[in-house]
Amino acid sequence: MRLRPGPLLALAVASAFALVGNLATNTVEIEATWIKWSVWAAALVLLGAALLVEQLKARADRATPPDDDTVARTVDELALFLRAQWKDEETRRKVRAPVTLPVTWHTVTDDQLVDHWENIRLQPLGSSAAALHLDGGIDTVLDVYRRIPSARLVILGRAGAGKTVLSGQLLLSILEARQPGEAVPVAFNLRTWDPSTPLRTWLAERLAAGYPQLTHPGLLLDRDLILPILDGFDEINPGLHTAAMQTLDLMPGPMVLTSRPVQFTDAITSAQPLGSAAVVHLDDLPLAAIAQYLPRTMRHTTSAWTSVFDRITADPGGAGEGNVTKALTTPLMVYLARTIYSGSRSPAELLDVARYPTAKAIEQHLLSAFIPAVYGEGCPEQRWLTTLASILERSRTQNLAWWRLRDSVPAPIRVGAFALAFSVGFGSVLLIVTDVESAILISVVGSAFLGPAFGLPRKGPTPVRGRLRYSDKLRGTVENIVAGIIIWSLWAGLFTGNGVWALGGALFGMAMSARRAALIGATFAALGGAALSIMIGPSAFHATLGMIMVGAFAGGWAGFAGDLGEAIETAVDMDSVAYPLESLKTDRINTLRRSLAVAATFGLLIVGLSGGSDWLGALGIGAGTGLVAALGTAWVQWLILARVWLPLRGRLPWRLPAFLDDAHDRGVLRQSGGFFQLRHELLQRHLALSAASSGPGPRRRW
Repeated sequence: MRLRPGPLLALAVASAFALVGNLATNTVEIEATWIKWSVWAAALVLLGAALLVEQLKARADRATPPDDDTVARTVDELALFLRAQWKDEETRRKVRAPVTLPVTWHTVTDDQLVDHWENIRLQPLGSSAAALHLDGGIDTVLDVYRRIPSARLVILGRAGAGKTVLSGQLLLSILEARQPGEAVPVAFNLRTWDPSTPLRTWLAERLAAGYPQLTHPGLLLDRDLILPILDGFDEINPGLHTAAMQTLDLMPGPMVLTSRPVQFTDAITSAQPLGSAAVVHLDDLPLAAIAQYLPRTMRHTTSAWTSVFDRITADPGGAGEGNVTKALTTPLMVYLARTIYSGSRSPAELLDVARYPTAKAIEQHLLSAFIPAVYGEGCPEQRWLTTLASILERSRTQNLAWWRLRDSVPAPIRVGAFALAFSVGFGSVLLIVTDVESAILISVVGSAFLGPAFGLPRKGPTPVRGRLRYSDKLRGTVENIVAGIIIWSLWAGLFTGNGVWALGGALFGMAMSARRAALIGATFAALGGAALSIMIGPSAFHATLGMIMVGAFAGGWAGFAGDLGEAIETAVDMDSVAYPLESLKTDRINTLRRSLAVAATFGLLIVGLSGGSDWLGALGIGAGTGLVAALGTAWVQWLILARVWLPLRGRLPWRLPAFLDDAHDRGVLRQSGGFFQLRHELLQRHLALSAASSGPGPRRRW
């Protein structure tokens, strides 16, 4: 059998540790101390060399790009997935129901805001070029974009003017007209981008988070297979606008950027126009178009909106009439008004100057009345959505990731919750295998370590991104087991005359399938042993060798259990992120599989080491290690905090997934990639501010 470098390394390390193990247990009688220390030193050198080889091998594996066919297939699948997703979102947002709002824009020609038209038209030196005519409407957005040779476009508009909707329509139009092999448009929200992070790195991270089926997102960016649609430049920290614009200017290739005019203008004033990018500005909706649109959204031919616009037409200079005209000039406000006044409530109240003295007051009213109009007055959904909005605002993001709800809980609560979960879960098992006092003591000590370990990190674990390719890995594991049995049994036959080491060889061979974990564990043990030798003296020599063995074995076994758990995970593909909660279901399955694999692995270890006599101990160790593995997953932490703690506090519903589904169906939430978002950033900000201004509510009694 021809052994690859991995098994050969396993043979070398297994041989070294077989010798060290015999020295540690006095099965090999060597009086010369220098020989013992030489063996120890050689083992440590071998550890360092093996660790270096593993690191280089892992780096080489990560650097191996997929072939061209795989890349092309991945990009085409991503395009199909995004097209289906955005078509569904178009339907949910009622963009074309019953008709499309007449969103229009005009070309910006101010040379303080726009680069040279020669650069936008990609003209050579010595040539001149006139400004492009890029005026248009939402149904012609793709034609307008294709008129820009540089394919770099900036869309300006005030809050609620329809920038996100327009960029989404452009994205969908590109996808519908896309040919195989062409770039795929992907929407990114810039709110969480810090310009100190290279834009390409940030885009790759966002792709990996939102589309976990993409194993090499950076490669797609490098090959210009992703057309970034960057939404919300104005939402970047104001002090970073200039740096952000300079970074964007350095990014080559096609790009679409949306922003409010003031923030974009300020950034341009301090920097320079975005290179080779055309700029358009969204227009306010004309009153005549709104007067035709809103009545058509009502079921009755004679609409209450008709009388409102009749009054505005008759007295356009009236205070109330003027306020309504100013308020209903953006698609967002028109949609809110449509939703709020689709039932028996009369929109004529908007003309009441006493209640709504300004257009701003009408806008605030529409934002406040939207959730009650969808769910009903006094609805608990208002409180739950306010919680989500507050969490998103504190995190400076619009992307609602289910696994990030854990981070909104204060660290002391997280520590206590995870410690309690472990002590109760593990303690219940220990009551079966030991006495009450021991069960309580072990559970309390374990929870004292594990609670802070899982609860103190500011950010929790993320869902598994996908199954690793383990065919070679498992083949190598079998070879390692065979090598371990041969070497350790050989030493047993030569020096001890029994077969105890054969079992050790099999177990060590399994541990060698995760050599990096084994070597890291041995290194820590060796450092501890060296410190012990210095403190106590040469009499600690055997203890030191024993610590090396224990560290290597424990670390390797833990790594092997983790590898085994990952090997049986459910793969993440396009279908598993077709809906944000699909990744929740996948992570739940993977958590259960991994926990069972870890529990079974450590349980069998105890059975093997005890010669099959300690089944109760195997049950206790297996349950404990399986529980620890589960506590370190995104799904279990979500389960404990988002499904138990936050509902107990009344901040979220007990049936949270069903609530999110329902909110999406009702149009309160929208989907972007693998995340939910509130319908608009203004709605998110309004809900968060209303929660802050109202102060903490009454505490829930236990």
